[in-house]
Amino acid sequence: MKTILLSFIFVFSAVNTFSAVRTWDGGGANGNWSTAANWVGDVAPVAGDNLVFPATAAQFSTINNLSTFTFSSLTIEGGNYTIGGNTLNLTNGLTVNGGTQALNTLVVIANSQTFRAAQNSTVTIGILFIASGFPNPFTLTLDGEGIFGIGIITGTGSLTKNGLGAALIAAAGSYNGAVTLNNGILVVDATIPNSTVTINGGSIGGEFGFSGFGGT
Repeated sequence: MKTILLSFIFVFSAVNTFSAVRTWDGGGANGNWSTAANWVGDVAPVAGDNLVFPATAAQFSTINNLSTFTFSSLTIEGGNYTIGGNTLNLTNGLTVNGGTQALNTLVVIANSQTFRAAQNSTVTIGILFIASGFPNPFTLTLDGEGIFGIGIITGTGSLTKNGLGAALIAAAGSYNGAVTLNNGILVVDATIPNSTVTINGGSIGGEFGFSGFGGT
């Protein structure tokens, strides 16, 4: 038992020790994430890092060409960024504090977490995949007073809408996770027949709205 406990402490400490914060400055010759000159200190991120994109930078068009990495968190302070390229795997959330941000890629929810958009900010996500998790489904919570636009939602994990802001679901690719609306506005322009919806507060609308779901 003592050996197991010590092993757990070692692994936990290692994760926290080596999870760095990497801040974008866009100072490189291209917009690739692998280009060290694009990051403060000229050190490119590695798996597990927390990524920060400030409101001012030399480049706002960026490409995630780090194909297999799972990052801890993504914070966008402002500006108008476009993030394209390879799949963006996140375990500890997204925070957007301003601007119009376009994640033109597949975003994978690899752990239960919160995406938060501040007032007067907009976040669009090309494809959102909420993984199933084990033993319980992962839950993505959308929070804040900003706007989320989801091009396609897929997966089996749960989606919860909190905060005063709005969230739009434009299309559903075989999504069958549970959806819970606690606050704000949920706009449904897609049919999601394999999902149930629970409405505890807020309002639901769009082309399909409540009728787009399979039940309650």
